[in-house]
Amino acid sequence: KDCLESLSEQENVEIETLLVGSQDDQKFQQLVDTYKDKISLNVIPCSIEEGVAKKRNLGLENATGDYIYFIDSDDYVEPAMLEEMYHKAKVSSADIVIADYYVNYPQKQIYKKQVAPSTGTECARWILSGRLHSSNSNKLIKRELYLNNNISFIEGINMWEDMSTIARICYLANKVAYLPQ
Repeated sequence: KDCLESLSEQENVEIETLLVGSQDDQKFQQLVDTYKDKISLNVIPCSIEEGVAKKRNLGLENATGDYIYFIDSDDYVEPAMLEEMYHKAKVSSADIVIADYYVNYPQKQIYKKQVAPSTGTECARWILSGRLHSSNSNKLIKRELYLNNNISFIEGINMWEDMSTIARICYLANKVAYLPQ
């Protein structure tokens, strides 16, 4: 709910929201019913048994926008986040935009600064060395990087599955931009 609510509050940006999940899941269907009039939802059905890697691939296959931003059900975005990331991508001609992020715990919130190098090769090195966060959750990525290079998520790997793709995606990027927010 918090994830979809944060997407519905995005300012000054038109986003295509692909919601991948099981229509047999009652909770999932309730969320679809609640948010279908608040945001542009495209529901991609899949079974509960299919893992997150398969679900990300279904999202990639069905996306039509220039950029991809993966958000998991336990994540949220700030109201202007997607607009600012998209603007940064456009003005800097970046293939990838990397932003700072928060890690939330029951008793505290930690702000994680993610200064990133501007080249894809160096960005991949930073990810592989642990200097840069290796998930998708703080990265806006040009969709054609996935499509033109036949990059997908390895199905069957359903924890940290983004780590198996993000270094490859970064390596292929011509330009990486950092958004210090």
